[in-house]
Amino acid sequence: MLVHALIDGNSISLSIPGSSTSSSVGGVTKHCGGKESQLQAVLLSAIPFGTAALAAVALGHSSEIRQERRFHIGLPLALGGCAFMMLPLLLKLASHVPAFIAVTAAVIAADATTGPFWSWVHNAAVPGTGAVTFAAVNSVGKAGGFLGPLSFGLILHATGSYVPSILLVSAVLICGGAMALLYSGERWIQYQKLPEAHCEMAQL
Repeated sequence: MLVHALIDGNSISLSIPGSSTSSSVGGVTKHCGGKESQLQAVLLSAIPFGTAALAAVALGHSSEIRQERRFHIGLPLALGGCAFMMLPLLLKLASHVPAFIAVTAAVIAADATTGPFWSWVHNAAVPGTGAVTFAAVNSVGKAGGFLGPLSFGLILHATGSYVPSILLVSAVLICGGAMALLYSGERWIQYQKLPEAHCEMAQL
């Protein structure tokens, strides 16, 4: 919907329309563009995910160099949630470019932090329990992949507006970022590794 509005220059309503891809005027249904418009929509839709892929590599590289995970996970999630929370206000502007940037920021926040996150899980796992730890974390993620869209759809149809659902997703991102920033396990892991590092240096 946002991509088509960027192409056609149309306004966007966050209320549930009769159809997400067409509008009826005087009994005549008008569909969004032809093949060229559809191709442009596909190419524009690839921008957030392509940017997230590049950001994932850059974020993972930065996290590895600095040996730091909390801020590389928490800050992108919190900032992405704040950007997505502003989406309803940004859609009221004459240009939809700021709204598209906000959506891109949310996609980056959700996707680009996976590298540092899984590295964090690996470091936090008790030796000998890696398989169980990864399975448990992945199961929670799968449950979220089901409950997230379900909650989004239920709230959307209950309220008749996308705004509460957008705010829900934003709140989840911000809460995830806050949990990462407040997590003290990384400091404990680093503290545990200090004696091991001293032992290795003494052996040398």
